[in-house]
Amino acid sequence: MFKVTPGYRLSITDFRYDPIRRNCFSFALALLQALGYYTSLTAEDFIETVILPHTKTAAKYISLHRQIHQSKEGVVIATNSEIG
Repeated sequence: MFKVTPGYRLSITDFRYDPIRRNCFSFALALLQALGYYTSLTAEDFIETVILPHTKTAAKYISLHRQIHQSKEGVVIATNSEIG
């Protein structure tokens, strides 16, 4: 995992990509930890507790978008005054 020394300015050029140990998830976690967030999480825990829930939510919205886009009826958006 990529470690950041306190006070060090994190730069993408300092990050040597490795698909297993130094990838976009470990870089994002190192950045967030340098800012004081998720300091006790491992890369695996970060992916499981932070990334996956957002991925599942995004997949639901993508699926909904596709269903609406493929629907011949479309969507009508009503204002609050029209609803009652």
